[in-house]
Amino acid sequence: MWSGEDGLADTLKPRLLAMGADTARVFFVNDVSESDGKRSFDPASDIELLAKQLARIDDVSLLIIDPLVLAVAADSHKNGEVRRLRCARSRSPWHC
Repeated sequence: MWSGEDGLADTLKPRLLAMGADTARVFFVNDVSESDGKRSFDPASDIELLAKQLARIDDVSLLIIDPLVLAVAADSHKNGEVRRLRCARSRSPWHC
């Protein structure tokens, strides 16, 4: 799960706990480690890195990217560009 708007400690985890989620099975996307340090995860450019990390986790059944518009490396106001990216990603091995 990745959220560009809500915090893990103050919003996401409390909501999951309130709904009875097994948080041992919930993984959160955090910073990206690079040779010169860490940086924030960018869903528009780090999606392949995310796919590699997902492959390391057994039995992934859901990926949440919120808001999805942040995963679009194009003009999100142009429906055609967003649809093309969405379709390309839906054919990925993890069916995003």
